[in-house]
Amino acid sequence: LGIIDEDTEIIITHGNGPQVGMIQKAFAISSSKDEKVPVMDLPECGAMSQGYIGYHLQQALGAEMHRTGRGWHAATVVTQIEVDADDPSFQNPTKPIGPVYAKAEAEKLAAEKGWAIAPDGDKYRRVVASPRPKRIFEIRPIKWLLEKSAIVICAGGGGIPTMYGEDGKLRGIE
Repeated sequence: LGIIDEDTEIIITHGNGPQVGMIQKAFAISSSKDEKVPVMDLPECGAMSQGYIGYHLQQALGAEMHRTGRGWHAATVVTQIEVDADDPSFQNPTKPIGPVYAKAEAEKLAAEKGWAIAPDGDKYRRVVASPRPKRIFEIRPIKWLLEKSAIVICAGGGGIPTMYGEDGKLRGIE
């Protein structure tokens, strides 16, 4: 950050595959113990991971800005991405999420939950679609933050995939 001036626009993005799986697994464990805890869908897990990873990045950036006397600010934008229902990645999921499993356990989970799985080294992981983005819904607030010299943390994990339903409502999709 020492060589960057205040006219520089900075956008930070990050992955979230392990964190999404961890969040979903935590809710699954809780729901098995208490029927009042819902199983958490992937769009909500993506939003949670964007928020908490963004928070940790903001803390680290804030500490550095405080240390150097810079007047910058960092902001996290939970980002929704419009995708096409006909995107071929839905037929061939490749984005690994969550923990690694031995082959037998991964195959059992795939059969029970309808997951797609793929090798990850000598283990296996759940894989989900990674559709091509059509539009970032939060692009205007992202641009506004950049104009105000904020460091913007956005599109974590590629953004939360969303599409419009037949009823015209925007929804996150698995």
